[in-house]
Amino acid sequence: ADAIERITVRTHPRWMSVCNKPAPTSWLEGKFSYRFLAALILDNARTIDPEPEEFFPLTQATQTIMARVDIVADDSVPETASEIIVSLTTGEVLRAAHDLAEPEPLSLRREKLMKKGADLLSPSVAQAFADAIAARDLSALTRALRRAD
Repeated sequence: ADAIERITVRTHPRWMSVCNKPAPTSWLEGKFSYRFLAALILDNARTIDPEPEEFFPLTQATQTIMARVDIVADDSVPETASEIIVSLTTGEVLRAAHDLAEPEPLSLRREKLMKKGADLLSPSVAQAFADAIAARDLSALTRALRRAD
């Protein structure tokens, strides 16, 4: 994070009123804040946390990182996409883009869902869900749901 001078997130204007909460005061606002989520990632924190309210009030370190993040509305960015430009203190510029509308291999989608399930539940419960769904076993799915309580 110390090597980052600025981060620019370019997004479609439609998301500015939804995901551009500049100074969130709660987890509900934070999960709709590009700046806050960027700060969490740069601080190596998880964006899925069992106790998300622990991020609030914002620490000075988080606020400092958030101050280096600019959000730009851009009609040329598709509604399903975003672009990120990272300017380093060395003068190097890194760019990345992602579009949710682009096809993704099923194996990658499964991997992402398993990771999210493990983060939200536990690795064993996430695996039980995945196994039940793969087997199309409603009884096993029901048992997995009971374990998730």
